[in-house]
Amino acid sequence: MKKLHVSLDENHQDTSTVIDLLAGYDAEMQTYKGNYTASWLLSDIHAKKWIIRTPKTIVVKKGTAGSEYKYVRTVTWERYLPNGTVLTDDCNKKFLEFIQKIFFLTCEKGRSGSRLSAVGVTTAASALLQFVSWMYLYSSIFEPDKYGFAKISQSTLKQFAKEFICMGSFGALNVAQRIVSQMDIGIKVRKKKDYLSLNSRDIEKIQSYFEENQCYMKNDKGLKHVSRKKISSLFGISKQEMNSHAGTAFFRQFEPEYLAINNLVLLPINSLKQYPSHRTPLIDEIKEKVYTDAMVSDLFDFLCKAMSFRTLFKELLPRGESLKIGELRAYITSISRPTERTRWIPLETSLLLINKSIDIIVNDADAILDYYEKMVSRFKKRGYLDRNNCIRSSIHKGDLIVDSLPQELKKYNIISFNTSELSYKNGDGKSFVCIVELLVASCIILISGLKPIRIEELISLDYDCLYFKEGDGYWLEQALVKSGINDVLPETAKPIPKIAARAIQYLQRLNDIAKNISENVRKKESSYLFYQLLLGSNNNNASILNGDRVRRLLAQLCDYVGTSVDEFGRRWYVDIHELRKSFLLTFFWTFKESSLDACQWIAGHKDPEHVHAYLHASKAGEEMTEIEAEFARQQMYLFNENSNMVDLKNTEELYNDVCMHFKVKDVSEIDEDELSEWLELCIIKGIYSIETIGLKEANQIFDECRVAFRLRKESA
Repeated sequence: MKKLHVSLDENHQDTSTVIDLLAGYDAEMQTYKGNYTASWLLSDIHAKKWIIRTPKTIVVKKGTAGSEYKYVRTVTWERYLPNGTVLTDDCNKKFLEFIQKIFFLTCEKGRSGSRLSAVGVTTAASALLQFVSWMYLYSSIFEPDKYGFAKISQSTLKQFAKEFICMGSFGALNVAQRIVSQMDIGIKVRKKKDYLSLNSRDIEKIQSYFEENQCYMKNDKGLKHVSRKKISSLFGISKQEMNSHAGTAFFRQFEPEYLAINNLVLLPINSLKQYPSHRTPLIDEIKEKVYTDAMVSDLFDFLCKAMSFRTLFKELLPRGESLKIGELRAYITSISRPTERTRWIPLETSLLLINKSIDIIVNDADAILDYYEKMVSRFKKRGYLDRNNCIRSSIHKGDLIVDSLPQELKKYNIISFNTSELSYKNGDGKSFVCIVELLVASCIILISGLKPIRIEELISLDYDCLYFKEGDGYWLEQALVKSGINDVLPETAKPIPKIAARAIQYLQRLNDIAKNISENVRKKESSYLFYQLLLGSNNNNASILNGDRVRRLLAQLCDYVGTSVDEFGRRWYVDIHELRKSFLLTFFWTFKESSLDACQWIAGHKDPEHVHAYLHASKAGEEMTEIEAEFARQQMYLFNENSNMVDLKNTEELYNDVCMHFKVKDVSEIDEDELSEWLELCIIKGIYSIETIGLKEANQIFDECRVAFRLRKESA
């Protein structure tokens, strides 16, 4: 028999097309004989709201009507559709039950054969529901209530991708047009994006309509804004369709009080911060924004998995070979905006936060926690933490806090127990709860700023995450969120500085206080490090901090220490991922490629090439040039001493070039400041650089990394 040799070239699109073709034959063969139940889905398959189990989930109440849970994620199927119906209406029942079943199956069949994580389920559901809304916008073409996804084609998927990437969900779903057309006030706009730049006459018409129909409300600071809830009920618009920067930019045209404060930055409707965040976009940026392919790519992932169950839904899914997902992926890559890299925190801001956090931990933490424990215990005995007694007790709590305040805490100008008291609202000081929150934020800064960690990893730390090795220092044990299967995460231990260990010990003490005061202590819940009392809200109970709460605490600390504000009035409010990346980048650009293996190990990345690309995607800023120059100077001194600690190739060439420039025989003859300034100048001009010349890896760890100084003498 003659052998047939088959090979695929490296052309990604051709390879993907062949894979799609082969997949069309066997991907439709999967069957399912289950009853659409799973341990991760805590509600019925056809419930209006899915309740998704997470690793932290606990049952707080059992009853005949069903159980109540804590620490879950949800998927809400009940939402307005562009054709005027609600997805859970009887007329959409057949389609809804179909997408719930097919989505359930795709969640069970995640990447590598494992099911999706809780976060993965909600992310995939968001993409699916946006696609469903788009189908109902063109329901006369797709007729989803009859044919499900059967009328989806290659061309319609391409059009869907183009609209969502070029205009975002607000533009692709014609949200502004659907609102304005129902007003029937004679406004016609030619292009969808023009709704974000209406002329003054049209703005006045819409503003008058909103006034007449009582569409305005005031936020906590008294600023008048368009009520999204009112718009949703008045025009049948899903609140999710308005929850975007483009949606905010559209409504901002009719919110003059916000524009009077800042007509350049897209201010959030409600904010507890002193300034808008550095991540808050400019209004003009939104008008011409092109989006990433993330959501569209998630939808394509769903469709690929959905097609494998076509034998179960033959009448509701298109033929597998009719969709060439590889071609579509190549297309969206070509038209989309690259994913924005996490920003590198300015060194000045990073050091300010770390130094101030150290100051609070070293000088005030013991006093804050001693007083905190003493006062909440006293409040507990007197019934002041009882929610039903909050009005009467708030006066007594504030008085007690201020009257018995320790001398070392008076510098914080504490005038109340929490922010709900009149003494706080009428004064210009801080509440004691705010000071405790500043302490917690300082602990978070020192942990995540000195040991790279993701936010889910941070809030999932166990109470017993810290241990000490004699002669080796403190180690932190954590779970890695991007390496788990079925929400079961592998654990790893990394060394941490003593000050970070001290921060963890203070969080452990806060946990202990919560367990002593809380009325409903559950073993699983209290086993997490960030289990704390809900002071100021539900005083008698405790809970684990979530991601939003951590971000608010960090924002409070940034306001307290006064991080930098840019020319548009935006303050740098750090988040956990910025701290993680800034640590890795500062570490890398300080020690260069010789530190790659350490960076990979600290970060918990599996792929060495990935961490290398991750670090090189963010070049060193001006503040790092000084560090690079210092590193080069040290390498030359080591070379001069014939030290075996010289890490980089071409150090001798650099040494000779510098000596020739300064007309000396030995670098020790050059003034240190003058040498540093010269090296900085050469690095800025590109005359000298530090580059990787060889990178080898074995078994997913760096095996060899050769680094060298590069001299571009033609630039000198």
